[in-house]
Amino acid sequence: MKRTLVLKLGDKSYELSADVPEEFVLAVVNRIQNQFAQIKNNSSDASIDEILVVMLANSVLNEIQYEETISKITNKLKAFMSLKR
Repeated sequence: MKRTLVLKLGDKSYELSADVPEEFVLAVVNRIQNQFAQIKNNSSDASIDEILVVMLANSVLNEIQYEETISKITNKLKAFMSLKR
């Protein structure tokens, strides 16, 4: 079931649709709003676009780090499993 989420960031509102459970929608909205508020408090002169670019860069960095961690764990598991044979 499609869920609509409304993000209020600064003086702008964004309406998005997602096909995920409600708890995920709420978690996404809360996390984005909290991160936006934190960056805005640290850089009060930053525009909404600048804050969103920083948030996007942080998300991509986190994704790259997660991928690397998963790859390392996968390689360790493969090495372990090959020793068991």
